[in-house]
Amino acid sequence: MFQKIILSIEIITAILGCVYFYKYKRTPLWPWLILLLLAPLAEIIGVWYSNNITYNNHVIFNIYDIIGQVILLKIIYDFVEDHTRKKAVFAIGVLSLAFFVINCTYESVVTGFLTLYKSFETAFIILALAIYLIDILKNDSIIAFRNNLPFIVFTGYLIFNVVYLPIYFAFQYLVNLSEGGEIMYPVLKNVLGYTIAFINVLFIFGILWTRKVETQKA
Repeated sequence: MFQKIILSIEIITAILGCVYFYKYKRTPLWPWLILLLLAPLAEIIGVWYSNNITYNNHVIFNIYDIIGQVILLKIIYDFVEDHTRKKAVFAIGVLSLAFFVINCTYESVVTGFLTLYKSFETAFIILALAIYLIDILKNDSIIAFRNNLPFIVFTGYLIFNVVYLPIYFAFQYLVNLSEGGEIMYPVLKNVLGYTIAFINVLFIFGILWTRKVETQKA
């Protein structure tokens, strides 16, 4: 039931992202709509895949992870203004893809989670978002939050990844436990679920509250 509620919130976010697409379609944030649509779609396809093809649906979420990270890093790159920091975000993207390729050489993208890539993927996104925040702070202009949907969006993804990273490592630890994992696993899964629900509510707030941005950043 809890997972269905989270999925419903994600679908509402995606629908509102489509309805209010005009607010950000002229900005580098426009690919964010793809992320909003992919989140519930991956969950729905993953469940269908488990029920109709094979229970192991890792391939669905591995594909979702790599596509989602590339899109998010591209958006961050476009919003960072400083040339040096742009190069840093680009380097993070290249390293991330390299870890994906390396990890695929010894772990199956179809039947297993890419442990090395997933760990660095989350850390790299946090780092890229931190670079964006530094870029914002270095900018002399005042942040008008009502005209800055990207700031709200990036804040949501930063919160999610900061929470997700320790949970992911905890999951890997619980997998190797002979007992006790059955108690902690549901707790961590619920924490992750509440986090996903929270950032989607934040996205909904940002979509509804912020004003349309007419000009596109260079």
